[in-house]
Amino acid sequence: MIIKQIEHISINVSDMEEATRFYRDILGFSYLETVSDEMKDLVYFAIPGAARLELFNYRGKAVRPAPVDSDIEPLGYVHLAFLVDDVDEWAKHFTAHTVPVTYGPEDLPSLGMRVCLFTDPDGNTLEICAPLGA
Repeated sequence: MIIKQIEHISINVSDMEEATRFYRDILGFSYLETVSDEMKDLVYFAIPGAARLELFNYRGKAVRPAPVDSDIEPLGYVHLAFLVDDVDEWAKHFTAHTVPVTYGPEDLPSLGMRVCLFTDPDGNTLEICAPLGA
């Protein structure tokens, strides 16, 4: 019994059109399909490397969690990271498209990576990274 790979990643979004533009036009993910039912809309994208991204929109019924006013990081999801060829070029691309960059680009020698953190239209943290010396 083995886990073969990540099949998909789901993200709840507040505005499906804005999220679709971001993941398709800014990150370059390929649109696959839209599925809707009486409660929600789902939009699927291919993430390079075989996984899919599944965007959920509950038509205004999802709520944003309250911000944590603390120096202690909350448990749970931290970020989703994508391996790229050139972190600095991607960071320039984000700046040109007014995507909020929240950290970097920065070398992290202890991890052997160059990284840059940014956010999607709903403030979800994403990361691009590349091995140092690549």
